[in-house]
Amino acid sequence: NNANIQYYNIRRFIPFYHYPSLHLHLCLTFILSRNRQDKNKLTEYNQQPNNMAGSKKKKSSSAKKNKKSSAKNSKPIQLDDVLSQAESAMEMSELETALKLFAYAAEVLRSRVHGCDSGGNDNIAEICTNAIEGDKKTLATVLGKIGELKASNGDVEGARREFLDAIELLGPNQQNNGSSSSSFLDGGVADAQNCESRAGLHLYLGQLSCGEEALGSLRVGVTELEQAMNILEKLIETKETANTMIVEDGKDAMSLADLKRYLIETRKQLCSAY
Repeated sequence: NNANIQYYNIRRFIPFYHYPSLHLHLCLTFILSRNRQDKNKLTEYNQQPNNMAGSKKKKSSSAKKNKKSSAKNSKPIQLDDVLSQAESAMEMSELETALKLFAYAAEVLRSRVHGCDSGGNDNIAEICTNAIEGDKKTLATVLGKIGELKASNGDVEGARREFLDAIELLGPNQQNNGSSSSSFLDGGVADAQNCESRAGLHLYLGQLSCGEEALGSLRVGVTELEQAMNILEKLIETKETANTMIVEDGKDAMSLADLKRYLIETRKQLCSAY
């Protein structure tokens, strides 16, 4: 701007044929002055302690050390947090995110189920057995969720495989496996929940099938819900007649009101299955 002002002020006093040389002279003067200013600023900048040569390398090396230390100190992601995030993503209809999270959880649970080694110790073997049973139930639930997501994405065959794997993990029904009805009903709420879980998988599998295969899966689901309802009715009857004894023995953590609500929900599911 200063060069332009000088140019227009000076050219009023000189002939017109000297205008180009004057303009060029002022432009060169302006460029040289700017270069000198930039060099001075660069010199001042380099003289500051934090901006000396080699400081960037030190900073980058310290940043790498901090990253390594944070990576060592970082804790592995808890499985419960992964499942919670997967459920939230599923509720928000973020199917791809939920599918990846559930797939990661399934991989972790499979490694637990197949990686528990007792080493010949009976106590450790019992702990491993209990842990594996719990992980199998959780894995079956996760596979059921993966099956639902695959079905929503149009992968019917993939969903069927997940449901069948989940059913296999839960194992056969005790009554269908030859156990007596009385011993089966003495199992408690856990058996009712297992029946309900198997029923949900069979009913979902029936919706993905056709013809006799679909009808067979739906009938198995109905049978499972009927058995869950029978178990709950038996527990409610026992709790009403001998409530104090059952609470002292600690056989059942659910109150009578909770059992009745659970029975009502199971009956609703059975009506929908019919």
